[in-house]
Amino acid sequence: MSGGLIIMWNSRNLDVVCSFRGVGYLGVKVILMERLYYICNVYSPCSLSLKCNLWNSLLVLKDRFNDGEWLIGGDFNAVKNRGERKGRTAVGNHAEWDEVSSFINDIGLLDVSCKGKKFSWFSSDGRPKSRIDRFLVSSNIVNWWGVIGQQIGERDISVHCPIWLVADKKDWGPKRFKFNSEWFQNKDFIGFLEKEWKELEVHGRGDFVLKEKLRLLKSKLRWWNTNVFGKIDMELEEGVKEINVIDNLPLDVEKEVGERQKANRKFWTQLKIRENVLIQKARLKWLNEGDDNSKYFHAVVKGGLRCNFLGPISTSTGLLSKAEEVKEAVFEHFETKFKETGP
Repeated sequence: MSGGLIIMWNSRNLDVVCSFRGVGYLGVKVILMERLYYICNVYSPCSLSLKCNLWNSLLVLKDRFNDGEWLIGGDFNAVKNRGERKGRTAVGNHAEWDEVSSFINDIGLLDVSCKGKKFSWFSSDGRPKSRIDRFLVSSNIVNWWGVIGQQIGERDISVHCPIWLVADKKDWGPKRFKFNSEWFQNKDFIGFLEKEWKELEVHGRGDFVLKEKLRLLKSKLRWWNTNVFGKIDMELEEGVKEINVIDNLPLDVEKEVGERQKANRKFWTQLKIRENVLIQKARLKWLNEGDDNSKYFHAVVKGGLRCNFLGPISTSTGLLSKAEEVKEAVFEHFETKFKETGP
């Protein structure tokens, strides 16, 4: 009630070796699953000079006791950049930002990405808000525990929100690789594929070599898709400009007709490739006879991307609600069509 720090644990899951404390921090040294950890709870003061003293103490402490993994969490009472603070208190304090960033870099711990709410502290009127609470963890903890982020929860009477480390050790298998059928329409694709495959050098058993070469080739194809094939829209714009340039040529019938046919052939080929790419992304057969510029079509494409993304989900209803939104969009679309044209 008078203010302070507290650390609680389940003695059935871990053994406490010792505890340590200082101005602005309280910590325990524990053994969990036959591994040694230092868990430290911090409450930083408001003054920048006192904050720097606290952070320097933690740097010295971690450097001195380096026989285990470190996890530091709590109220740092500071933000790393302007994006972590909103409202009337959002006036930039660049000195504080530099000190916080420098401390995180020097201590060698990870500030894993934040999920859920963006801010962890709200003023009484709800206007100023900041992300001043965080966890800093070692890379080994991230790998061993399967940490995928920090989850900021809902607050009640406190101005601070609860925050958890979210771990997920589920093995979803290798990430899927999507092959675009329209790549074969590019005259340079086969040559690029053969060249990159021959340049890959992997040694070992046959099955291992095949797996690794396919994995390495995937990154090459991703680059090619973005930097070469992905410029379809730009090529379409250039095709339109080329056709307009031909319209302004002098009246040389044979030359004008030949240039126009060549430009039109190139333009319609690129347009067909673009439409086929959209068809494959949407995975809807009715799109062959539909309009790829409709609001509904793009809603389906974006909805598919959202549903394909698997991140930390706080409840099972989160994913279901997305599916329901897409389903409702489909029902509304066809209901409107039926009213206009009949079944």
